[in-house]
Amino acid sequence: MINKIDINKFALFNGFSWDKSIIGKDAVFKTVNIIYGRNYSGKTTLSRIFRCVEKGEIHQHYLDASFSISLSDGKFLTQNNLNSISDDIKVRVYNTDFVKDNLSWLHNDDGTIKPFTLLGSINVELDIKIKDIEEKLGKEDEKKGLLFELSEKATIHNKTQSHLRTKENTLKRQLSEKAQRIKTNATLYNVPVYNITSINKDIPKATESSILSDEEVDNKKNLLREETKDNIPKLSESKPKFSDFYIKTNALLTKEIKPSQPIIDLINDKLLQEWTRQGIDNA
Repeated sequence: MINKIDINKFALFNGFSWDKSIIGKDAVFKTVNIIYGRNYSGKTTLSRIFRCVEKGEIHQHYLDASFSISLSDGKFLTQNNLNSISDDIKVRVYNTDFVKDNLSWLHNDDGTIKPFTLLGSINVELDIKIKDIEEKLGKEDEKKGLLFELSEKATIHNKTQSHLRTKENTLKRQLSEKAQRIKTNATLYNVPVYNITSINKDIPKATESSILSDEEVDNKKNLLREETKDNIPKLSESKPKFSDFYIKTNALLTKEIKPSQPIIDLINDKLLQEWTRQGIDNA
């Protein structure tokens, strides 16, 4: 049970002492208490002190507050021990702060009123988070927020996917045509069975060093090419006669070889021989 309250500093209260301000030194709060006064006399400010006790924290606008609440058991609650309030003390305050925290439809920034009410500070906080998330998500038709960015990215992705499929289909067609040309020339390439699966297996084996120039390709094709040659003409039916070769050969071998007159003169003339040797040496 709350007995008295002293307010050293809180908003317009400054140095308020219960014993000095309240008539009757033994006067304390009762089960039912009515506090009244003119506007701006401090009624709401007093309720905010009790709301600090309810929430276990100092009001955000009065962080330098200083007060002391005496309890019937002789203990005191101050701005420094609000978290240590016992469970048997139940404080509930309904003022403008409560309305702002718990009745969101009464405090929309644009002044509008929604057809439903959010009760409880937790629900109000969730509603604020939902609005913040909705703001970040945005709308596609308004061209803002994450949903619009997602739509833009999805459009780019779909275009890229479509372009990729077109390229893949073109490549598949080209590979199929190439495989068909190789299969058609099975004798040249020595591959009786060849299809697009075969060419896909061969592609990883190809390296830059294994790529041939057009001239090299033509040369290797010429080496591999099998063409029908003209028939070799048959030899003449007439056989050579051995007797004819014998007569010609015998005449050449039995022919007497006689030296010519210059050779005879050279053999018989020593001076001419010496002159010939000198000419050979000086040549």
